[in-house]
Amino acid sequence: MAEKEEWKYPFTKEMLKAWKEAHGSVHCVQISNVYYVYRALTVGESKKMNMDLLKFSRTIPTETDEDERFLHVRNYEMAVSVKCCVLWPEDAKDEIDKLPAGVLEQLNAAIYKASGYDDSEAELIEL
Repeated sequence: MAEKEEWKYPFTKEMLKAWKEAHGSVHCVQISNVYYVYRALTVGESKKMNMDLLKFSRTIPTETDEDERFLHVRNYEMAVSVKCCVLWPEDAKDEIDKLPAGVLEQLNAAIYKASGYDDSEAELIEL
């Protein structure tokens, strides 16, 4: 008799099913003993995010040096992608500033990879 496989995730199978129905494919990554479930950015969300980044960059004082300006925009971009795409933990969107910095960066990279930005994933097909 086969043993029933134990569910090891802190979210339910029903939640996973609902996320898949709403978003198509979803992904999970474990960082520092916390499971994060996320989805890819859509083209529409990416366009809106780019416009928001442009608007945000214009709020940075003009006397801010270029490196510091880049860091402000980069941190804003990572926070926006995580707020948009992380489905679990449910409070992750509200706790962005409390996450360890490395977690935010890893989640952002995972979201972009799932969104097709990792060109090493695409295979060229010669016709």
